[in-house]
Amino acid sequence: EGKSLIFQLAARLGFSDGIRGLVVVVTPTVALAIDHENAAIEKGFSGPIAYRGGDDASNAVLVQSIRDGRQTLCIASPEAICGPLRAYLGEVADRGDLSALVIDEAHLVDAWGTGFRTEFQSLSGVRRDWIARAPSHRAMRTLLLSATLTPPTLQTLEALFSGPGPFEVLSALRLRSEPDYRVVPPTPASLRDDRVVEALRHAPRPAILYVTRVADAEAWRARLKAEGFANIAMVHGGTTATAREQVLKTWRAGDLDLVVGTSAFGVGIDYRHVRTVLHACIPETLDRYYQEVGRAGRDGRAALALMLPAFGDEGVAQKLSDVIVISVKRGLQRWTSMFDRRLGLDAPDTYLLPLDVAPSQEADDIDMQGERNSDWNARVLALMARAGLVELLGPPVWDGNRVGPHERVRVLDFEHSREATWRDRVEPVRLSLHRAGAGDLQRMKDFVRQQDCPSPALLKLYDCGPEAQACARCAKCRPQPNARAPSQ
Repeated sequence: EGKSLIFQLAARLGFSDGIRGLVVVVTPTVALAIDHENAAIEKGFSGPIAYRGGDDASNAVLVQSIRDGRQTLCIASPEAICGPLRAYLGEVADRGDLSALVIDEAHLVDAWGTGFRTEFQSLSGVRRDWIARAPSHRAMRTLLLSATLTPPTLQTLEALFSGPGPFEVLSALRLRSEPDYRVVPPTPASLRDDRVVEALRHAPRPAILYVTRVADAEAWRARLKAEGFANIAMVHGGTTATAREQVLKTWRAGDLDLVVGTSAFGVGIDYRHVRTVLHACIPETLDRYYQEVGRAGRDGRAALALMLPAFGDEGVAQKLSDVIVISVKRGLQRWTSMFDRRLGLDAPDTYLLPLDVAPSQEADDIDMQGERNSDWNARVLALMARAGLVELLGPPVWDGNRVGPHERVRVLDFEHSREATWRDRVEPVRLSLHRAGAGDLQRMKDFVRQQDCPSPALLKLYDCGPEAQACARCAKCRPQPNARAPSQ
């Protein structure tokens, strides 16, 4: 609650020691970046603020404002910050005018950075570079913001972003008391779909219908339009930036009854008057479910959280929750291939590694190239950083002429190429990632199957005390008048 106000205040007022300058905000989705930009402009900031891939005209204005020292707030994806914005933001760091790096929805550094968006973890190296380049009396702050941090995620953030100076945790978590949780037992898909349509005819609006797959979002929009729902929009991972911006503008104006979305229309999207969140799926984690339920009732009034699963939804959730973590043998093979092609840099034990190299010269590997291969190599480096074998220093400054992706690393353990070291240091991290994925799904299954009160599971998930508990409207609590949370 109020996370965006933190970086708006930092950009407008600076910090108590007089440090003012550019505040860089990292956001996980285009939809959230646009939402933050709109909210900031409403509070008097001048646009453009958000860096949008493909919008060359707007981006050119933003970059020029950054270089001129006029920009106080910049919102961008981790890919943009590690890529095309990197050099310009480095210039600001050199001048000592970079006052803060803010990572919004910081839990995604762990949830997404381990897998398909490794730039989330490369940010830790970019941060170190900016801190090292700044004048000593113009130290940059780092703010990691999230309403939902689990203990393992907090450990990851500390491993990647601690130092120089203390790593402090400020927590004021209170579970939401607004949602009325209702879960229907799974049914055949055709019956479930009919029930979703019927529920949406009667549920209070504005409403969000969440699904897991892009194809499902497309199908639901087509069906609901055919059923007569007129004020409807859709957002998923394939929605263009222009279309997302229009949806968010209309949504914030209160001119939409219903948005069909995947998790791309989730974290951080803030419209206070949403009354219903309906899931026609089973989310792969209780954390995702709670994030999406939290889109409703943000005005402090009661909201409906309705889940209508179908047979087969649990299998989809299972596939998504299976964290594929590279084996010790394969990881060491990829590390050796990258390290054999290292280029030494000026600092001691610091190297530039190519990410687009094949894992070996064996017949099955020699032709392995492309973005997927580079992603796997980046995952290996992120895994090694979590195990304390290397320190990520971020990719080199983006150069349109540079061929292939690279990462700069500092070696911390000179036994890094021994299989025994990988078994002792990397294997425990691998196992913890597997256990975390399995545990997240099991909590979601328990909620769906047993319809337990979500509050105890959420308290355990986020490692908070009973003072944060808030529930009065789930299957277990509704019949108990004394379970109702006091009015705020």
